[in-house]
Amino acid sequence: MRDRTDLARALPDPLSAQERAAAARLFLADDCTLAPLSTWENLVYKATGRAATLVLRLSAATRRTRSQLEAELDWIDMLASHGVHAIAPARSRGGHRIETIALGGASYHVCAFPFIAGCRFGHAPLELDRRLADIGHCLARMHTLSEQCAAQPRNRPAWSDDYFVVHAGEMQSRVPGAVRNLYDDCLAAIAALPRSLRSYGVIHNDFHARNFFWAEGTLCAFDFDDMAHSWYMNDLGITLNWLMSLEGCDHRAARRRLLAAYGEIRPIDPAEARQADLFADFRWCLDYFHTAHAIARYPGLAPLASRMNVLMGARAQALACRASLQAVLAPGSCGSARDGTDKKN
Repeated sequence: MRDRTDLARALPDPLSAQERAAAARLFLADDCTLAPLSTWENLVYKATGRAATLVLRLSAATRRTRSQLEAELDWIDMLASHGVHAIAPARSRGGHRIETIALGGASYHVCAFPFIAGCRFGHAPLELDRRLADIGHCLARMHTLSEQCAAQPRNRPAWSDDYFVVHAGEMQSRVPGAVRNLYDDCLAAIAALPRSLRSYGVIHNDFHARNFFWAEGTLCAFDFDDMAHSWYMNDLGITLNWLMSLEGCDHRAARRRLLAAYGEIRPIDPAEARQADLFADFRWCLDYFHTAHAIARYPGLAPLASRMNVLMGARAQALACRASLQAVLAPGSCGSARDGTDKKN
Protein backbone atom coordinates (compact mmCIF):
# COMPACT_ATOMS: atom_id res chain seq x y z
CA MET A 1 0.00 0.00 0.00
CA ARG A 2 1.41 3.37 -1.00
CA ASP A 3 0.42 6.88 -0.02
CA ARG A 4 0.39 8.92 -3.23
CA THR A 5 -0.02 12.36 -1.67
CA ASP A 6 3.61 13.19 -0.77
CA LEU A 7 4.22 16.48 -2.55
CA ALA A 8 5.70 18.24 0.45
CA ARG A 9 8.87 19.21 -1.41
CA ALA A 10 7.21 20.01 -4.74
CA LEU A 11 7.58 23.79 -4.45
CA PRO A 12 10.94 25.63 -4.59
CA ASP A 13 12.60 26.73 -1.35
CA PRO A 14 12.79 30.54 -1.21
CA LEU A 15 15.65 30.60 1.32
CA SER A 16 19.38 30.35 0.73
CA ALA A 17 21.61 27.91 2.59
CA GLN A 18 22.94 30.78 4.72
CA GLU A 19 19.42 31.89 5.66
CA ARG A 20 18.39 28.37 6.62
CA ALA A 21 21.53 28.05 8.78
CA ALA A 22 20.71 31.34 10.54
CA ALA A 23 17.29 29.98 11.48
CA ALA A 24 18.80 26.74 12.75
CA ARG A 25 21.27 28.60 14.98
CA LEU A 26 18.34 29.98 16.96
CA PHE A 27 17.85 26.47 18.36
CA LEU A 28 21.18 24.65 17.85
CA ALA A 29 24.51 26.11 18.98
CA ASP A 30 26.71 24.05 16.67
CA ASP A 31 26.70 23.86 12.90
CA CYS A 32 24.17 21.34 11.72
CA THR A 33 23.11 19.52 8.59
CA LEU A 34 19.77 20.70 7.20
CA ALA A 35 17.57 18.45 5.08
CA PRO A 36 14.35 19.85 3.58
CA LEU A 37 11.16 18.11 4.64
CA SER A 38 8.48 20.44 3.26
CA THR A 39 8.05 23.62 1.25
CA TRP A 40 4.29 23.25 0.73
CA GLU A 41 2.84 25.71 3.26
CA ASN A 42 5.60 26.17 5.82
CA LEU A 43 9.32 25.64 5.37
CA VAL A 44 10.29 22.53 7.35
CA TYR A 45 13.77 21.04 7.79
CA LYS A 46 15.43 18.24 9.67
CA ALA A 47 18.32 19.85 11.55
CA THR A 48 20.97 17.37 12.66
CA GLY A 49 23.53 18.73 15.11
CA ARG A 50 26.04 17.11 17.43
CA ALA A 51 23.88 17.57 20.53
CA ALA A 52 20.38 17.09 19.12
CA THR A 53 18.28 16.52 16.04
CA LEU A 54 15.28 18.80 15.60
CA VAL A 55 12.53 19.48 13.11
CA LEU A 56 12.56 23.22 12.34
CA ARG A 57 9.37 24.84 11.07
CA LEU A 58 9.43 28.33 9.61
CA SER A 59 6.03 29.99 9.23
CA ALA A 60 5.78 33.22 7.28
CA ALA A 61 4.53 35.99 9.56
CA THR A 62 2.01 36.88 6.85
CA ARG A 63 0.50 33.39 7.21
CA ARG A 64 0.50 32.85 10.99
CA THR A 65 0.67 35.39 13.81
CA ARG A 66 2.79 34.76 16.85
CA SER A 67 -0.33 34.54 19.05
CA GLN A 68 -1.78 31.87 16.75
CA LEU A 69 1.40 29.83 17.11
CA GLU A 70 1.38 30.26 20.89
CA ALA A 71 -2.18 28.90 20.94
CA GLU A 72 -1.11 25.94 18.80
CA LEU A 73 1.82 25.06 21.05
CA ASP A 74 -0.31 25.44 24.19
CA TRP A 75 -2.83 23.03 22.69
CA ILE A 76 -0.13 20.48 21.87
CA ASP A 77 1.15 20.67 25.45
CA MET A 78 -2.39 20.14 26.74
CA LEU A 79 -2.95 17.08 24.57
CA ALA A 80 0.42 15.60 25.52
CA SER A 81 -0.30 16.11 29.22
CA HIS A 82 -3.55 14.14 28.84
CA GLY A 83 -2.18 11.05 27.17
CA VAL A 84 -2.26 11.93 23.47
CA HIS A 85 1.11 11.21 21.88
CA ALA A 86 1.59 14.68 20.39
CA ILE A 87 5.14 15.90 19.83
CA ALA A 88 5.68 18.85 22.17
CA PRO A 89 7.83 21.84 21.11
CA ALA A 90 11.49 22.30 21.96
CA ARG A 91 13.01 25.45 23.45
CA SER A 92 15.36 27.77 21.59
CA ARG A 93 18.82 28.69 22.84
CA GLY A 94 17.16 31.73 24.40
CA GLY A 95 14.60 29.58 26.19
CA HIS A 96 11.64 30.41 23.95
CA ARG A 97 9.23 28.18 22.04
CA ILE A 98 9.03 30.67 19.16
CA GLU A 99 11.71 32.85 17.65
CA THR A 100 11.15 35.47 14.94
CA ILE A 101 13.74 36.21 12.28
CA ALA A 102 13.95 38.27 9.08
CA LEU A 103 15.13 36.22 6.10
CA GLY A 104 15.19 37.18 2.46
CA GLY A 105 13.13 40.29 3.02
CA ALA A 106 10.38 38.41 4.88
CA SER A 107 9.68 37.71 8.53
CA TYR A 108 9.37 34.13 9.80
CA HIS A 109 8.28 32.62 13.10
CA VAL A 110 10.48 29.62 13.90
CA CYS A 111 9.46 26.66 16.04
CA ALA A 112 11.31 23.41 16.66
CA PHE A 113 10.26 19.94 17.70
CA PRO A 114 12.36 16.93 18.73
CA PHE A 115 13.02 14.64 15.81
CA ILE A 116 11.62 11.20 16.58
CA ALA A 117 12.37 8.28 14.30
CA GLY A 118 9.20 6.53 13.28
CA CYS A 119 7.34 4.71 10.51
CA ARG A 120 4.89 6.33 8.14
CA PHE A 121 1.51 4.78 7.39
CA GLY A 122 2.71 2.77 4.40
CA HIS A 123 5.73 1.36 6.25
CA ALA A 124 4.43 0.75 9.76
CA PRO A 125 5.01 -2.91 10.76
CA LEU A 126 1.36 -3.26 11.78
CA GLU A 127 -1.69 -4.79 10.16
CA LEU A 128 -3.85 -2.32 8.23
CA ASP A 129 -6.71 -2.90 10.67
CA ARG A 130 -4.48 -1.88 13.59
CA ARG A 131 -3.22 1.22 11.80
CA LEU A 132 -6.73 2.41 11.00
CA ALA A 133 -7.82 1.67 14.57
CA ASP A 134 -4.95 3.75 15.97
CA ILE A 135 -5.90 6.68 13.73
CA GLY A 136 -9.56 6.53 14.73
CA HIS A 137 -8.71 6.22 18.42
CA CYS A 138 -6.30 9.17 18.29
CA LEU A 139 -8.84 11.45 16.62
CA ALA A 140 -11.54 10.44 19.10
CA ARG A 141 -9.27 11.12 22.09
CA MET A 142 -8.31 14.56 20.76
CA HIS A 143 -11.95 15.45 20.16
CA THR A 144 -13.00 14.27 23.60
CA LEU A 145 -10.32 16.43 25.20
CA SER A 146 -11.39 19.37 23.06
CA GLU A 147 -14.99 18.94 24.18
CA GLN A 148 -13.93 18.75 27.82
CA CYS A 149 -11.54 21.71 27.66
CA ALA A 150 -13.04 24.68 29.49
CA ALA A 151 -10.59 27.19 28.00
CA GLN A 152 -10.82 26.90 24.21
CA PRO A 153 -7.99 28.78 22.46
CA ARG A 154 -9.23 32.06 21.04
CA ASN A 155 -6.30 32.83 18.78
CA ARG A 156 -7.00 30.15 16.21
CA PRO A 157 -8.97 30.54 12.98
CA ALA A 158 -12.38 29.05 12.27
CA TRP A 159 -12.95 26.60 9.43
CA SER A 160 -14.35 29.46 7.29
CA ASP A 161 -11.08 31.41 7.64
CA ASP A 162 -9.18 28.91 5.47
CA TYR A 163 -7.32 30.78 2.72
CA PHE A 164 -9.02 28.79 -0.02
CA VAL A 165 -12.44 29.36 1.51
CA VAL A 166 -11.87 33.09 1.85
CA HIS A 167 -10.42 33.37 -1.67
CA ALA A 168 -12.58 30.75 -3.40
CA GLY A 169 -14.27 33.37 -5.54
CA GLU A 170 -10.92 34.43 -7.01
CA MET A 171 -10.18 30.86 -8.09
CA GLN A 172 -13.42 30.10 -9.91
CA SER A 173 -11.81 30.53 -13.33
CA ARG A 174 -9.10 27.96 -12.48
CA VAL A 175 -11.37 25.00 -11.71
CA PRO A 176 -14.00 23.13 -13.74
CA GLY A 177 -17.66 23.93 -13.24
CA ALA A 178 -18.32 20.54 -11.66
CA VAL A 179 -15.76 21.27 -8.92
CA ARG A 180 -17.22 24.73 -8.33
CA ASN A 181 -20.70 23.25 -8.02
CA LEU A 182 -19.55 20.57 -5.59
CA TYR A 183 -17.78 23.18 -3.49
CA ASP A 184 -20.83 25.46 -3.42
CA ASP A 185 -23.07 22.55 -2.40
CA CYS A 186 -20.66 21.53 0.38
CA LEU A 187 -20.32 25.09 1.65
CA ALA A 188 -24.09 25.53 1.85
CA ALA A 189 -24.55 22.21 3.64
CA ILE A 190 -21.77 22.93 6.15
CA ALA A 191 -23.08 26.42 6.91
CA ALA A 192 -26.43 24.84 7.83
CA LEU A 193 -24.99 22.32 10.28
CA PRO A 194 -25.92 22.81 13.95
CA ARG A 195 -23.17 23.57 16.46
CA SER A 196 -22.93 22.28 20.00
CA LEU A 197 -20.24 21.44 22.53
CA ARG A 198 -20.63 17.84 21.41
CA SER A 199 -20.17 18.53 17.70
CA TYR A 200 -17.94 21.61 17.42
CA GLY A 201 -14.60 22.56 18.91
CA VAL A 202 -10.86 22.67 18.22
CA ILE A 203 -9.67 20.10 15.66
CA HIS A 204 -6.33 19.12 14.15
CA ASN A 205 -7.66 20.04 10.70
CA ASP A 206 -4.97 18.25 8.67
CA PHE A 207 -4.87 14.67 9.96
CA HIS A 208 -3.43 12.57 7.15
CA ALA A 209 -0.42 10.32 6.67
CA ARG A 210 2.18 13.09 6.57
CA ASN A 211 1.13 14.31 10.00
CA PHE A 212 1.37 11.15 12.07
CA PHE A 213 3.65 8.14 12.34
CA TRP A 214 4.31 5.18 14.58
CA ALA A 215 7.23 5.21 17.03
CA GLU A 216 7.80 2.01 18.99
CA GLY A 217 4.32 0.84 18.06
CA THR A 218 2.54 4.02 19.21
CA LEU A 219 0.89 6.54 16.90
CA CYS A 220 2.36 10.04 17.32
CA ALA A 221 0.51 13.11 16.05
CA PHE A 222 2.25 16.30 14.94
CA ASP A 223 1.92 19.37 12.70
CA PHE A 224 -1.00 21.16 14.33
CA ASP A 225 -0.29 24.22 12.19
CA ASP A 226 -3.79 24.14 10.64
CA MET A 227 -5.70 23.53 13.88
CA ALA A 228 -8.97 25.43 13.86
CA HIS A 229 -12.44 25.70 15.31
CA SER A 230 -14.72 23.40 13.36
CA TRP A 231 -16.96 20.36 13.54
CA TYR A 232 -15.24 17.23 14.81
CA MET A 233 -16.50 15.37 11.75
CA ASN A 234 -14.31 17.70 9.68
CA ASP A 235 -11.24 15.92 11.06
CA LEU A 236 -12.70 12.54 10.15
CA GLY A 237 -13.61 13.83 6.70
CA ILE A 238 -10.06 15.02 6.08
CA THR A 239 -8.73 11.60 7.03
CA LEU A 240 -11.35 9.85 4.86
CA ASN A 241 -10.38 12.05 1.92
CA TRP A 242 -6.75 11.01 2.38
CA LEU A 243 -7.72 7.32 2.59
CA MET A 244 -9.28 7.55 -0.86
CA SER A 245 -5.86 8.42 -2.32
CA LEU A 246 -4.23 5.19 -1.13
CA GLU A 247 -3.32 2.53 -3.65
CA GLY A 248 -3.89 -1.16 -2.97
CA CYS A 249 -6.59 -0.49 -0.39
CA ASP A 250 -10.18 -1.69 0.04
CA HIS A 251 -11.53 1.82 0.50
CA ARG A 252 -14.96 0.72 1.64
CA ALA A 253 -13.50 -1.52 4.35
CA ALA A 254 -11.00 1.17 5.37
CA ARG A 255 -13.77 3.73 5.79
CA ARG A 256 -15.81 1.29 7.86
CA ARG A 257 -12.86 0.42 10.11
CA LEU A 258 -11.85 4.04 10.69
CA LEU A 259 -15.36 5.07 11.72
CA ALA A 260 -15.78 1.98 13.90
CA ALA A 261 -12.49 2.66 15.72
CA TYR A 262 -13.47 6.28 16.32
CA GLY A 263 -16.83 5.11 17.64
CA GLU A 264 -15.21 2.76 20.15
CA ILE A 265 -14.15 5.85 22.10
CA ARG A 266 -16.54 8.51 20.87
CA PRO A 267 -19.75 7.00 19.43
CA ILE A 268 -21.16 8.58 16.28
CA ASP A 269 -24.51 8.08 14.62
CA PRO A 270 -25.30 7.67 10.89
CA ALA A 271 -26.00 11.38 10.47
CA GLU A 272 -22.52 12.20 11.78
CA ALA A 273 -21.01 9.60 9.47
CA ARG A 274 -22.69 11.38 6.55
CA GLN A 275 -21.25 14.65 7.84
CA ALA A 276 -17.78 13.08 7.68
CA ASP A 277 -18.42 12.26 4.00
CA LEU A 278 -19.59 15.85 3.44
CA PHE A 279 -16.35 17.17 4.93
CA ALA A 280 -14.35 14.67 2.85
CA ASP A 281 -15.91 16.22 -0.28
CA PHE A 282 -15.18 19.70 1.06
CA ARG A 283 -11.54 18.85 1.73
CA TRP A 284 -11.21 17.36 -1.74
CA CYS A 285 -12.43 20.66 -3.21
CA LEU A 286 -9.95 22.65 -1.12
CA ASP A 287 -7.13 20.32 -2.18
CA TYR A 288 -8.17 20.86 -5.79
CA PHE A 289 -8.18 24.63 -5.31
CA HIS A 290 -4.78 24.50 -3.61
CA THR A 291 -3.27 22.43 -6.42
CA ALA A 292 -4.82 24.55 -9.19
CA HIS A 293 -3.48 27.66 -7.45
CA ALA A 294 0.03 26.16 -7.26
CA ILE A 295 -0.07 25.04 -10.90
CA ALA A 296 -0.99 28.58 -11.95
CA ARG A 297 1.88 29.94 -9.89
CA TYR A 298 4.45 27.32 -10.96
CA PRO A 299 3.45 26.18 -14.47
CA GLY A 300 5.21 23.08 -15.73
CA LEU A 301 6.15 21.73 -12.29
CA ALA A 302 5.68 17.99 -12.85
CA PRO A 303 4.77 16.95 -9.27
CA LEU A 304 1.81 19.34 -9.33
CA ALA A 305 0.39 17.79 -12.48
CA SER A 306 0.83 14.40 -10.83
CA ARG A 307 -0.99 15.75 -7.78
CA MET A 308 -4.00 16.67 -9.92
CA ASN A 309 -4.10 13.11 -11.27
CA VAL A 310 -4.04 11.79 -7.69
CA LEU A 311 -6.93 14.06 -6.76
CA MET A 312 -9.05 12.84 -9.66
CA GLY A 313 -8.25 9.23 -8.78
CA ALA A 314 -9.19 9.81 -5.15
CA ARG A 315 -12.50 11.36 -6.18
CA ALA A 316 -13.31 8.31 -8.33
CA GLN A 317 -12.50 6.02 -5.37
CA ALA A 318 -14.75 8.04 -3.07
CA LEU A 319 -17.66 7.87 -5.48
CA ALA A 320 -17.18 4.14 -6.03
CA CYS A 321 -17.01 3.58 -2.29
CA ARG A 322 -20.24 5.46 -1.70
CA ALA A 323 -22.03 3.71 -4.54
CA SER A 324 -21.63 0.50 -2.52
CA LEU A 325 -22.89 2.22 0.64
CA GLN A 326 -26.16 3.72 -0.57
CA ALA A 327 -28.05 2.25 2.38
CA VAL A 328 -25.78 4.23 4.68
CA LEU A 329 -25.79 7.49 2.76
CA ALA A 330 -29.52 7.62 2.04
CA PRO A 331 -31.56 9.87 4.36
CA GLY A 332 -33.16 7.97 7.20
CA SER A 333 -30.81 4.99 6.91
CA CYS A 334 -30.36 2.76 9.93
CA GLY A 335 -26.64 2.10 10.11
CA SER A 336 -24.78 1.16 13.25
CA ALA A 337 -24.58 4.00 15.76
CA ARG A 338 -21.08 2.84 16.54
CA ASP A 339 -19.46 2.92 13.11
CA GLY A 340 -21.99 4.64 10.87
CA THR A 341 -22.31 1.68 8.49
CA ASP A 342 -25.07 -0.72 7.58
CA LYS A 343 -24.92 -3.84 9.71
CA LYS A 344 -25.32 -6.02 6.61
CA ASN A 345 -21.98 -4.78 5.20
